[in-house]
Amino acid sequence: MSTTHIGAALNASADLTPTERLLLVILGDYADTDGRAFPSVGRLAERANVSRRTAVRALRRLTVLNQVQQVRTLNGTTGINTHWVLTLGDEDGTAGTLA
Repeated sequence: MSTTHIGAALNASADLTPTERLLLVILGDYADTDGRAFPSVGRLAERANVSRRTAVRALRRLTVLNQVQQVRTLNGTTGINTHWVLTLGDEDGTAGTLA
C-alpha cells in the first residue's frame, strides 16, 4: 500500500467521475513505491462494488486522461500479465516515485 499514491489519487483532476476516482484510490492501495499495481480488473471491480464492464470503462478513461498506464508483458507459458502504473497526470507518462 502506498499512502502517497492514495493521497495523490484523492487530489487528482477534478473532472474524474466518482467511480474513476475510487478505482484510482484502490490502485493506489495496491501500488508499490514506484506506482505499480497488479490487481486484476475483476478484483478492482469487486473492491469498487461495480461491474467488470464499468471498471473497464473507467480504467480506459483513466488511461486516456493519463492517470494510469496499462502495461502488458509476456509471461512465458501462461500468457500475458497486465499491471497498472499510476502516472497521475505526469507529462511524460511515466510514474516513478511520487515526491
